Amino acid sequence: MSLHVTCGRTSYTALAPQGVNLELVPGLDWSETLATAGVTANSVPDAQAPRVLTLVARVDMFVAFGTAPDATVTTSRRLLLSGHRVSYLATPGTKVAWIAA
Repeated sequence: MSLHVTCGRTSYTALAPQGVNLELVPGLDWSETLATAGVTANSVPDAQAPRVLTLVARVDMFVAFGTAPDATVTTSRRLLLSGHRVSYLATPGTKVAWIAA
């Protein structure tokens, strides 16, 4: 059971379709794997260029985003299925939380 998250620069500023990887290479700010449910230690940096968070799930899970995200709150979480990869445009200070579905 794990969630892998990367945060990187992107030149794409419009809303992105779910599942599209928009990270520039090079341009990675950080990469983090959460082996158990929890919240990323890293957050989206305060920077000029837009940032994208890319998530890869190894178990069906609920994910939430924010400065203090809580994946147990049903009104603010999204379902991410095992084996799927999704990317989201993110604002500075954003972290990711997950719990098993």
